[in-house]
Amino acid sequence: MNIEKYTQKMQGAILDAQSIANSYGHQQLEIAHVHYAIISDSDGLIPKLLEAMNV
Repeated sequence: MNIEKYTQKMQGAILDAQSIANSYGHQQLEIAHVHYAIISDSDGLIPKLLEAMNV
């Protein structure tokens, strides 16, 4: 995968997702790791949207 094709924000999410996968002992990066990384980014858009929706 060429990570350079993605925005800087998405590159950061992918790197965070890899760290999450490694922390759980997972050898393969899955979409769930990426979702978790995106939701966990306190400066990101998704957490702000979820908060605005009271989720």
